[in-house]
Amino acid sequence: MRKSTFSPENMPTLELDTSSTSRYEASQYLDSPEIAAAYVAESKKHGEEALANALREIAKARARTKSPGSGLNRANLKNQPSKRI
Repeated sequence: MRKSTFSPENMPTLELDTSSTSRYEASQYLDSPEIAAAYVAESKKHGEEALANALREIAKARARTKSPGSGLNRANLKNQPSKRI
């Protein structure tokens, strides 16, 4: 099997005027590590605030995923009684 050589820095970008657009929740669209990496790479070009916002959106997207191995999503984990060891 061939190893992927994905590089977010080499992705083509569009120069768009977004001044008249509203904010959106990017975390809904960050469903793969490659997309998240491209989002961070593009955000780095726009300064520290944009990078901080990108990292916040990625954290939200990851929090929506299932907890590894448990089969429970985050909301269900909050409602489970904690076990003390």
